[in-house]
Order: sequence, then structure tokens, then C-alpha cells
Amino acid sequence: MKRLFSVMICLFVLAAGATLAWGAVAKEGDWEVTMVNTMQGMPFQMPPQTYKTTQCVMQDDMAPVDKSRKDCIVKDQRMEGNTFYWKVICEDSNNKTEGEGRITYSGNTYNGTINTAMTDKKSKGGTMTMLTKLNGRYMGPCSAATKAEAERRKAAAKK
Repeated sequence: MKRLFSVMICLFVLAAGATLAWGAVAKEGDWEVTMVNTMQGMPFQMPPQTYKTTQCVMQDDMAPVDKSRKDCIVKDQRMEGNTFYWKVICEDSNNKTEGEGRITYSGNTYNGTINTAMTDKKSKGGTMTMLTKLNGRYMGPCSAATKAEAERRKAAAKK
């Protein structure tokens, strides 16, 4: 369960933040992202988990995936009006995670959702699903710390 959350949170944080600079609709710079994750289809209802992060989004680093994860593929990316859509698939020997998301921009803010399903390949636990609600706001130019993290992600992707 802990691995499930860490995998999904990693995907969602990067998906939410990295898609912000897509096209001319969003601004390059730091974006604060608030995510509320709700697990669905569980035998008991878990309380929603809320996370907040700030991520530097640069023109040359826009793909909505953790580039340090070699097992993820982003596909079907498209911008329609002020809404960005994407799908992501991550698969390793233990799990397969599939998600699709959308983010709608409005000036210096956005909102969106990501629907994700994670299948544990080794147990008979079935598929767990999660709904993530996203809210973001533009904070300004990238800080030194968030820019360094964005550069680290790009470097990890090249290895």
C-alpha cells in the first residue's frame, strides 16, 4: 500500500506540475500544486490524502511524467482550447499503473483531475483506483531550488 501511494504520488506530482507550461496557455515558472487523492473500490473507505508541492516548469521540460522512471510512457497528449489531456502507463515486474488526466487553465490558476488504476501483478489483490483532484496557481519565476530539481530530473532522464 505504501508503494502504491509513493508510485502514484510521484506520477501525479510530476504530471500536474510538468504539464503546466504546455503550449501558450500556461506560464513557465514555479507552480504550486494542491492534490487531493481519494482511493476508490476499497473494502473500507480510506480518508482523502492532500499533498502540496511547488514545481519549476520550463519550456524544455514539459512532458507529464517522472523522467527518472524509465518504465513510464506518456501518450495521447493534446491541448484543446485551454485544457490539456494526457495518458500515462508505468509498468514494472510488480505493478502496472495506467492513468489519464486533464488540466484546465484559467489565467494564473488551473484545476483538473487524474484517474489512475494500479494492478498488482503478483498478488490477487486486483486493481486499485484513485481519483486525484488538482488545483494549481502560478507563483512566479522558478526559484533556485525548484530549478535545480527540474535540472536533476532532466539529467536523470538522460541516464
